[in-house]
Amino acid sequence: MKTIMFSAVFGAAARPERIRFLHEVKAAFPVPVNFVVFNTSETVEADFPVVNAARGLNPQFADPLETLQALLTEHCPGKVDLLLDHARGELGYGLRVFDQMIRKHIRMI
Repeated sequence: MKTIMFSAVFGAAARPERIRFLHEVKAAFPVPVNFVVFNTSETVEADFPVVNAARGLNPQFADPLETLQALLTEHCPGKVDLLLDHARGELGYGLRVFDQMIRKHIRMI
């Protein structure tokens, strides 16, 4: 069975339409498919697995981006640059919340 993964701010209070959209997308697939959602804010419940990054401990890292790069190198060495570019694009490299958002990505990994 194929697995499709989504990662976004699916915040339950702010964006319930996003979860409704994913239910519609899942229903439109002609074959059974697994959906896994990585939620980077608040807590979301759905009829498919949701990894809520806001839950759990807030780990401290000397350099979160360096830690993320090491994890990516371990798990998908051929795509490190691509995934780091994606993280920078999604999170707005240089913003005040960048380190906090990288910590959430690390917890999701």
